[in-house]
Amino acid sequence: GGRQPVRIASGPCGLARDLRHSAAALTQMGHPAAAFEWWGLDLDASGTVLAEAQRRAAAAGLELRPLRVDLLAPGAVTTALGSPVDIFNCIGLTAWLDLPEVAALLRSLAAALAPGGFLVIDNFHRHAQSRFGDDFEMNTRYHDDRSLEALCKAVGFDIESVQETPNRVNVVYTLRLNQPSGG
Repeated sequence: GGRQPVRIASGPCGLARDLRHSAAALTQMGHPAAAFEWWGLDLDASGTVLAEAQRRAAAAGLELRPLRVDLLAPGAVTTALGSPVDIFNCIGLTAWLDLPEVAALLRSLAAALAPGGFLVIDNFHRHAQSRFGDDFEMNTRYHDDRSLEALCKAVGFDIESVQETPNRVNVVYTLRLNQPSGG
């Protein structure tokens, strides 16, 4: 009947990689494509990322709604999306942000989620190959898991699951918004 589609956003959109994987998994589980709306948000400084993400999503049978958005700008994500999303995927961004910027990102994404919505976010750890980033003067930030988890909780998220990659380089958190955000 009148059931609304589940709204899933990804930012940065990563050429729609994570959205394409999510869509494939949901299809394998028997969920119809019409049950979902897919949003790709990216700063897209070059002006080419979102178009390529949309092209790749279309090749995978996914209708992606691309939005050029600064994920850290207060209110920008909620304004761009127009209404709350059920799931927000944010993979690969925290390693480029200081903890106060991560806090701003978490607040921005919490405001964009429907009550009880989910955020998937990750945290990289320093590892043997990190020195290559140093050699190339990449300003990567490695956050202590406890500090990141404390920020998540302070913003209003409950930690639903924590999955560490086998090589211990990355931790992926599934967070659930535990209170309606205040806009």
